[in-house]
Amino acid sequence: MFYHEVRHFETQQHKDDSTFKYLHSLSEKLIFNVHPNPVESFFLPAISEWDSCNSGFMERIENKIKSYMPEGDCISRYVYLCVNKKSGEKFGYDLIQIEIPLFVVESYLFDIQSLCHVRTVDFCNAGIDEYMRRKKRHLNSAYLSWIPVLPFQEGFIFIAALHIDKALPNQLYPPKATINLPYEYWKYLG
Repeated sequence: MFYHEVRHFETQQHKDDSTFKYLHSLSEKLIFNVHPNPVESFFLPAISEWDSCNSGFMERIENKIKSYMPEGDCISRYVYLCVNKKSGEKFGYDLIQIEIPLFVVESYLFDIQSLCHVRTVDFCNAGIDEYMRRKKRHLNSAYLSWIPVLPFQEGFIFIAALHIDKALPNQLYPPKATINLPYEYWKYLG
């Protein structure tokens, strides 16, 4: 599916939801710059082994990110997003850098900590909101909807939107760099 088809499909799933359609129109004002090359490629351990290597892995990734962080830019936020390798190797991921200079539009916040990559085949039958509910990915009761922001590899990068009045301080003022691990690992970080 092309990007506009995904937007159309998701809008059709919510025909009566004017908020959803409005969020889609607002999301067109967002700017996402994806660095063309991965920051790093790596294999995550099996989930059962995650606890034993979690801190060492995160330290290694944070050190790598420091060398990629542009200096002097006080406005932009950077999300380092883990996406499955194109080859489909189990536990194989690329860490990509996404620059986001704007994440609040009018009275809505697009939560950069919710940014995730979902393959098209995973959500094309039921829609992204239903897929996220089933997978319980980054669930936050204040999330109004998931918005496709750009096509990437065999899927799309999505971001959750919420009303700015419902945002938590860490969503309003995110750190300069955020690491978004795949959900199955992220949920263990507490």
